[in-house]
Amino acid sequence: MRGVVGGGAVVSAAAVAIALSGCTAAAPAAAPSSAAVSVGPEVWGSGALWVSPSGSISLCQEPFGDSGWGPPTVCDDGPEVLGVEASELSPGSQADDGWTWSVHALIGHVEGSAFRVTGLDTPEAIALTDAASAPPVSTEPQPVYETDEEKAAALFAEADPAQYGCAEPEGGWRDAGDLEGLIGPYSAGYPGQVLGWAPLYVADGVSVALIGAAAGADLDAVRTGMQTLFPDAACIVSSTVSAADLQRALDDPLLGPETVLIRTGSDAAGRTTADPALWVFRLAPSDALDAAVARYPAGLVRVDTWFHRLP
Repeated sequence: MRGVVGGGAVVSAAAVAIALSGCTAAAPAAAPSSAAVSVGPEVWGSGALWVSPSGSISLCQEPFGDSGWGPPTVCDDGPEVLGVEASELSPGSQADDGWTWSVHALIGHVEGSAFRVTGLDTPEAIALTDAASAPPVSTEPQPVYETDEEKAAALFAEADPAQYGCAEPEGGWRDAGDLEGLIGPYSAGYPGQVLGWAPLYVADGVSVALIGAAAGADLDAVRTGMQTLFPDAACIVSSTVSAADLQRALDDPLLGPETVLIRTGSDAAGRTTADPALWVFRLAPSDALDAAVARYPAGLVRVDTWFHRLP
């Protein structure tokens, strides 16, 4: 599955939950017994272990709990779990058709299409998962605003197109309107010119289109096209990504199939950018995936995993 998300979207751990709610695609046909089974690095994380009526175990995200909705839907298509027996698990919550599930802190590794548990609710696994779930503590002083108007002015100042090198038009910035609806057809009709975009909210009811022209693209042609689409409402910047690199990443079988293309991002200072990013979702990291990502410009391919390498 490949997805495309426009400007302003945020990818988070929730995306991993969506991508892995089925957890894996159908397992491929069994390889000959002489074939080597790939083994990934040791990782940690938490997950729900589902026990079938026959005693087999599969791994899925913790189901959403709401007593008003009844028992959760059985997760019977997650990776097979090796290295642990149903009798070792804590008493599970009941689901339909004789299935039970329970949540555990895990250490283990991907083994072929399965997940082998090497540590079940160990002190190390629990400490790692507890630390990851703790709310972040900001070390930076937070601004205090006396009025809503003061707060709005500060937020609008953060989106000032001048910081991107774009001078305000003589008559002032105009609202870009339907950025997604206009830029999508344009980028499809003129492939290789515009790769990223995002709205910059410069005033109440006024958003300027931040447009990322592909590295190496004809900037004059992009400016002409954007002035037609967004008269006095576009700020054109050069993306750090080329059209060729982006297409190569989209076509790379080592990165598929669970990917989402985001048309905007943020830099180290938290400032909005118009650089696209291809997000890859995996159950766990692997050396092969790390090597594949390293072939692309920094920041173009980003990986979000459910489980994480042991520190």
